[in-house]
Amino acid sequence: MSSASEFLGRQLSRIAPLKYVVGFAGTKSLDSVAMVRKARPERQLGKLNGVGGKVEPGEYPLDAMIREWREECSLEVSEWNLFCILTGKDGDGLSFEIYFFHSSIRQHFTTTIDYARPASSGKAHEEIKVIPSQWLKPGARPPWGCISNIGWLL
Repeated sequence: MSSASEFLGRQLSRIAPLKYVVGFAGTKSLDSVAMVRKARPERQLGKLNGVGGKVEPGEYPLDAMIREWREECSLEVSEWNLFCILTGKDGDGLSFEIYFFHSSIRQHFTTTIDYARPASSGKAHEEIKVIPSQWLKPGARPPWGCISNIGWLL
């Protein structure tokens, strides 16, 4: 993105919030949940988080969740339930909204997603893993760290 585009995007986000979606899909028995081991942004590197991303202009959060899940997991999951909306301002004072969804899945899967990175840094890999829910409980120590809000979201 060019500097002018970044500047304009930042100015617009002062008026309209940046929107994101995060989804947690688990087994119906709630004993496991699909998580992504993050490769970006830097502050989330190597940590577990829900699957998600940005809501595109003109897109509804539910449609963004379906799209992000399909793009990152190569699975079609269309039944998502909104359970939380987090709003606030980031460190630069830009407004944001994060829509959190959950769904039940029947499949057991593990996949690796490649994200294109500048040639100088190579490729980043984000793995989608189905992990035991007990790893996410307060005080648990999963093999990888979690994003700080996972404990109270799940």
